[in-house]
Amino acid sequence: MPAAATPTICRICDEHCGILVSDAGHEVRIAGNPAHSISKGFVCFRGKNFGQVHNSPERLTRPLLRQGSDWKEISFDDALDVLAANFLRVKENYGAQSAVFFKGEAVKHLEVALYMRHLANGFGSPNYISIGSLCHYSQVMAHTLTYGGVPHPDFRRIKVALIWGANPAVSYPRTFGEMRKALREGMKLVVIDPACTGTAKHAHMHLQVRPGSDGFLALAFSKYAAESAGMAPPPGTATGWEELADVVRGLSYSELLKQADISRAKFEDAASLIFRNLPGWSQAGLGLESTPGGLQAIRADQDTSQNLRRSPAGLPPNHPRLDRGQCKRVDRNRALRPHFGVPLDEGAAGQS
Repeated sequence: MPAAATPTICRICDEHCGILVSDAGHEVRIAGNPAHSISKGFVCFRGKNFGQVHNSPERLTRPLLRQGSDWKEISFDDALDVLAANFLRVKENYGAQSAVFFKGEAVKHLEVALYMRHLANGFGSPNYISIGSLCHYSQVMAHTLTYGGVPHPDFRRIKVALIWGANPAVSYPRTFGEMRKALREGMKLVVIDPACTGTAKHAHMHLQVRPGSDGFLALAFSKYAAESAGMAPPPGTATGWEELADVVRGLSYSELLKQADISRAKFEDAASLIFRNLPGWSQAGLGLESTPGGLQAIRADQDTSQNLRRSPAGLPPNHPRLDRGQCKRVDRNRALRPHFGVPLDEGAAGQS
């Protein structure tokens, strides 16, 4: 007789699709939950096959203690005693703030994060970090500082999507499925990424920005929004817009786009495609999060994103040259030189 399925959510990524989990004794089976109000039965191959991880003979089920070059299996009670003794030793010898509490990806988006933060504070240390401290929190901080939180798309309303340094075709398959449906219904897609990703292959325009120069390109879009598209937040709804507009008015497209290695013609086509198809939505990803200036690059991108949420500007219609399917292979050695402080040859910049 088949085991009864338990409804829950998948925590491999933050799409949190609804799933049904059943334990047949010798294996755990996972299927999409058609009753879930958001995912409606969808489950990606990672979620569907995660039972293989649970059932793997290589999965650790007991704590291991290092002894020389080997590992010894111990009980959970003994493991807690070892940890407590080492915590107290470090605290006594070096102070509580010398300890760092790190949450890895395995425990994902569970309440364990709150428990570990509470443990760190109770121990006397402010040093709680997680895998997100290396990447995603720069995006969370940028969104929070700019307008309060990370937005999610409403594909029933938006007419253009700007995907910057992200590849939802792989990382967010359910969202990408909704995006493809919106594309079939007329939504426009612009992708900014040095790599020829699966998402870029579906884009109306793909800007292969030089790695690490995203902030320059984001400022170019802000300049276009302020000068050419006539975009500005309603009075009293934003702080610092006029100062930013003054800054970008003093910058030249030629210098900004030279840094980003994007031609003026291609930039104009992308900008006109975006600002003539509002409202829109922008998603930034690891390509921005992991760069030294990622926080400010994402904030500059979100300035553009804020403008995407407004009504279409009164721009005359045009027909930009779309480059779907024209993704080029990047010379990684040349592209990465400026990121590591090596001057770029004059002839290398400004290529489309």
